[in-house]
Amino acid sequence: MEFEVSDNPHDVVKLDVKGAPVIITLSQIGNHFLVDASMEEEMCANAQLSVAITSSHSIVSISKDKFGGLLYSKLQDVILMAQEVCTDVFTRIDTSLTDNHNKQRLST
Repeated sequence: MEFEVSDNPHDVVKLDVKGAPVIITLSQIGNHFLVDASMEEEMCANAQLSVAITSSHSIVSISKDKFGGLLYSKLQDVILMAQEVCTDVFTRIDTSLTDNHNKQRLST
């Protein structure tokens, strides 16, 4: 397979990421859950759950890490928390993509 790499930074193909999911990772420390825990916090975690969610709040994947278990009632709370966080993440992504698009239009 051969391909050419352009030296022009404006010679790009934009990927459509509208349908791509965001992965929200929540770590359980005691009875509390942290979103996007630091490495030190992860080392203290009993359990960790990663939830992949689309912008329409569809859950496409759930993965559990660590050895500790999660009660079913807590699992529901964690999934709802991940869905709330993903709303903010998608808003920030959309804002960033719009800002970048506007900057590129102004520079050309």
